Amino acid sequence: MGLILTGPSLLWSQDFRVGTWKTAQTIQPFYYQKFLSTPQRIRVFSFTNPADQKMALLAGSLDMCGTTLAHAIHSTSRGEPVVLVTSLCNKCSALVVKRGGPVKTIADLRGRKIGYVPGTMHEILLREVLTRNGISPDKDVYLTRVDFFDMGMALARGSIDAFLSGEPFPTLAVVQGYGTILSYPYYGESIGTINAGMLVRRETLRK
Repeated sequence: MGLILTGPSLLWSQDFRVGTWKTAQTIQPFYYQKFLSTPQRIRVFSFTNPADQKMALLAGSLDMCGTTLAHAIHSTSRGEPVVLVTSLCNKCSALVVKRGGPVKTIADLRGRKIGYVPGTMHEILLREVLTRNGISPDKDVYLTRVDFFDMGMALARGSIDAFLSGEPFPTLAVVQGYGTILSYPYYGESIGTINAGMLVRRETLRK
């Protein structure tokens, strides 16, 4: 990462603007400044989802932003001028249900509302864990769009029956007493540790 931010071609006079989520596994950009050997200052902006980060990147409001790999692949398939330059985090998601509630197994999710964020790695993980257990994500459950930062409250209030997200939200649900981990949705022959990375505009690499 140091090469990306400190190489001669990127010794700009302005601040280097980076977007990320303010969560345990995506907090690394807040520490980039400590490892930068040039006078350039890094400004970090917090977002709640990868789509908003990428929009800010394409608009020129950011120089680098976080992304799930699923979102990065989708962006490339659409011909958007973005490049994945580094990894951000690995294997940090969980499927969470209401503590003491009726859902004890994945099969019990049939007919339930599950919170998720469309177009993210977590959606892929959620769809896979459901499919592997004979549940159609499109017919047998109600996938409900809920922002990552609102999932815990939605579960605690009963607005949803489960959610799949990255840390720290699964751990917070357990520690605060309203949730329990139903599954860690990773399979060696499938998704593996794929999770998130950092994007830049293609023109940034040409400078």
